[in-house]
Amino acid sequence: FRSADGTDPAATAAPNGDKGMDGGNGFGGAMYFVANSQPVIENCQISNCSAIGGDGGNGGNGDVGVLGDGETTPDTPGGNGGNGGNAGIAAGGAMYFESTCQPKITDVEISNCQIAVGQIGSGGNGGDGDDQGGAAGIGGNGGNTGDLSGAFVHAGAIFFDTGSTVVMSNCSITDCTISTLQTSEYIPGTGGLGTTPGTGGIDNAAIGNLSILVSYGGANYYGANSTAILDNVTIQGNASTLNQGGGEFYDTQCTTTHQNCIIMENTSPTALPTVGAGSVGGGGIYLADPASSTFTDCIISQNTAYYGAGVYFDGQTGGTVNFTDCVFSGNDSNVDDWESYGGAIYAGNVTTANNLVDSPTTPPFTMTVTNCTFDTNISPFGGALCVDAVVLTVTDSTFTANSAEYGGGIFAYGSQVTINDKRDRKSVV
Repeated sequence: FRSADGTDPAATAAPNGDKGMDGGNGFGGAMYFVANSQPVIENCQISNCSAIGGDGGNGGNGDVGVLGDGETTPDTPGGNGGNGGNAGIAAGGAMYFESTCQPKITDVEISNCQIAVGQIGSGGNGGDGDDQGGAAGIGGNGGNTGDLSGAFVHAGAIFFDTGSTVVMSNCSITDCTISTLQTSEYIPGTGGLGTTPGTGGIDNAAIGNLSILVSYGGANYYGANSTAILDNVTIQGNASTLNQGGGEFYDTQCTTTHQNCIIMENTSPTALPTVGAGSVGGGGIYLADPASSTFTDCIISQNTAYYGAGVYFDGQTGGTVNFTDCVFSGNDSNVDDWESYGGAIYAGNVTTANNLVDSPTTPPFTMTVTNCTFDTNISPFGGALCVDAVVLTVTDSTFTANSAEYGGGIFAYGSQVTINDKRDRKSVV
């Protein structure tokens, strides 16, 4: 007989408990498309769908040890408890697209969809060292709780993997969410009793081993090197509960076009995460190091975030973004007097994200704002715009009733800023 780890229990210890099974993954609450698919999805309503990671199983208890005779037969220690299983991951509460898909999505309404990470499993208890019912011998160690190693939960509505080409028109995505909470009664295993008692297991949540969990995109997530063209799309009331992109999240080097879109009432966390990796920002949209982005005739309103409540750009390797004929109103990153910045837009070209005193990278990140309106946005730094090591040009634009401790209209750090007005009246800042 051999225990689960392949050792001979008679020679070493009583059999160990088995590790709990890891939770399964949940992808695509309504639809799932394999790589290179080119689906045409039209005239659909998708609501109340979920993609939820499976719960990790509990670790098994270690077997009881055997007392020796005190002379020729040594004590056989109790077996160790098995570790709890890891939580399952999830993505795409409504739809999941593998890499390099080319979907065309038209006249589709998605609402009240969600994704959630599974629960981690409890550790098994270590076996007692005394098979006679006492507290002698050597107790086994308790098992650890499961963790979230490599876990992510992205896209309450639609997940597009790397290299996707997305065309979306006349659609709405509303009230979709990400849940990352661990709500079950998971506990580490206790050590077995004995003259030498076993050690209790580790609570991975208590020591921060859940910190590898990340969640991006309350509505949509776009993988690296994707291209997205959105026309007349409304993204409203969505939330990412742990990390960036309350409405949308674009991974590195994406090329994006938003035309006639409404990005409204979306939220990313208004506090830095106590568990989980990554940072926070981009209540409406978060773009991680975009190749290029264009926004035309869009309304970006009443979004909230710790950084960049309307739109957050992390332009670490350059890139360009252009806003034309857009309206930004009521976006709020008024959270922390010394940390929050960019009520409507934050754009940075820094080697470390979210650091206003870091050094610029090369080439520069370039942003143009033309014929746009910024009204009643608020943040401690840059009520409307906060730029960090950016080449910014503002033309024919109006800033009214924006609020900040530093720069109600614009706060610029290490940036090259040009403001001009070719209209009959001058820009108001």
